[in-house]
Amino acid sequence: MFDVVLTMASDLFFVIFEWLKSLNWAETLSFLSSLGVMIGIFLGLKSLAQQKKDLSSNVNWKSRLKSLDYSRSNCPKYDESQSILEGADMFKEYYKKIKKDRSTTIPIAIIKEKKDAIKNIVVLLAHWENLALAIDVSVADEETAKAMTRTNVINTMTLYSEFIKEEKGAAPGKYDHLIRLATKWHMARETKNRDKNPLKSCVPVLSLGSSELSYEDMPKTPLVEKMFEHVTNPGKT
Repeated sequence: MFDVVLTMASDLFFVIFEWLKSLNWAETLSFLSSLGVMIGIFLGLKSLAQQKKDLSSNVNWKSRLKSLDYSRSNCPKYDESQSILEGADMFKEYYKKIKKDRSTTIPIAIIKEKKDAIKNIVVLLAHWENLALAIDVSVADEETAKAMTRTNVINTMTLYSEFIKEEKGAAPGKYDHLIRLATKWHMARETKNRDKNPLKSCVPVLSLGSSELSYEDMPKTPLVEKMFEHVTNPGKT
């Protein structure tokens, strides 16, 4: 194979050499100049493409590293707040229950009884809101974040959905990024199971809505219809 390529290259070189011999010096110089320009353009474009590829890889790597910043082990304040809430006498049963029943929420009345827990709840929600915002503006990589934090994000939104709903009453745009992200991840996770038992693992956060998320925006699965009953059938209790 190598011999064939070498023979073809030799023949091509001979043809070009004979052709150049037929030209005068002016024509030869013009040809070589044009050839040099074309080679320069080709090498420049190749270098630019490589730089673009390297830059894209660097950006992707940085966004993945940014996603890792939101892991529990890298956030002492979040870890502390999460540990306090999981261990609180009034909340621990809900944290255990949500592992089996994904629709588990902590009633707002219980949260209000435990006023000193509110600051820790806010730490958790602010943490995930910041992650969702970082994903929205392409600072953090969504796939890396989802693989690492999806269950925590959805469970936090579910457990504290009544608290979030009350907070949004005073500030409608609050936690919008987080609501959209949790809803998206939840829908992707539940797609495989919705035909088996679509209503068993409803996430109440789907009924929270946001300033940019509405019933009309959602796919009309049994799960969504259930969570938006207050929209489609407001008279039903």
